[in-house]
Amino acid sequence: MASAAAPGGALDSAIVFSFVIVFVLARRVISQRKGANFSVRSIFFTPIIYIILSAYFLIGLSALDVGIVAVAIIAGIAAGLWFGERGAEIFEKDGKIMYKRSFEVMAVWIVGYIIRLAADFFAGGLTSAPFASPAVATPIILGADIILAFSAGLLLGEAAALLTKHRRRDTGKAAQS
Repeated sequence: MASAAAPGGALDSAIVFSFVIVFVLARRVISQRKGANFSVRSIFFTPIIYIILSAYFLIGLSALDVGIVAVAIIAGIAAGLWFGERGAEIFEKDGKIMYKRSFEVMAVWIVGYIIRLAADFFAGGLTSAPFASPAVATPIILGADIILAFSAGLLLGEAAALLTKHRRRDTGKAAQS
């Protein structure tokens, strides 16, 4: 008895997953450009999650690879502080304190995220991936993880810059009263 091929294979799953990713990224970009409600939790939650994910991806890596990722995070924090001072905004809208992340940090994060997904698709987890051999996949995915670790540091540094701007804003208002 012949069996029929099951509908929806790896390609169908990849297409659906791609649409979900595009939707999530578009939603994130739109919400960040309009501004989001400011709270310490809201500005630090996402960067901390990304740092935790970066740490998770370090499991099983060599000490050298872990060191490289740690340097990427630290460099990202420094760059995020710089971009956050220059591009991130704290403002008031309808009586609420809002914030916008800088365009550059958002762009680096989105590009890093897309590179990581592409690296996983083409070199990683799928057994039918075009470059699925570990000798090729490992450096590609490590490179993508380094970019994501840098962008996690960028977001964390920018969050610190936003908090500093918020405190300066509050100090300035208190001094005027």
